[in-house]
Amino acid sequence: MYKDFAHSPSKLKATTSAVKEQFPERRLIAIMELHTFSSLNKKFIDQYHGAMEKADEAIVYFSPEVLKHKKYP
Repeated sequence: MYKDFAHSPSKLKATTSAVKEQFPERRLIAIMELHTFSSLNKKFIDQYHGAMEKADEAIVYFSPEVLKHKKYP
């Protein structure tokens, strides 16, 4: 298990790709949490498209409470 603070789309893609490259025979499950103002913004979220494409399974988590707090739909 690796924990990384890769919150931007480019960093998330780089981290996921690097781990898969180092361990190509292992199953890679990538989990990210959308929690910053930018990552939850509808105008920005499309930039995450493909960021975890090297993962065998990609999971995205967000908290409905955070959306409510930030007054996002």
